[in-house]
Amino acid sequence: MPDTRSFYLQDDQKTGNYLYMDVFLNVRIQRARLFVMYSHFNAGWMGRDYYMVPHYPMPDGAFRFGVTWRFHD
Repeated sequence: MPDTRSFYLQDDQKTGNYLYMDVFLNVRIQRARLFVMYSHFNAGWMGRDYYMVPHYPMPDGAFRFGVTWRFHD
């Protein structure tokens, strides 16, 4: 319960038991590190009704990437 900042037993609605898979790749090329990630890539396989917590749907699939480049003096 976010309003009171407390937890309570929720046993009236069944949620969960969904497969949640991420795919990622980390690559290091000399001084640069790159990553590519697709989170929850199986979101389209199960329909759009997946919940971990009642009334709060899980996020859809997302593509993310990043680069870290180290510079030397």
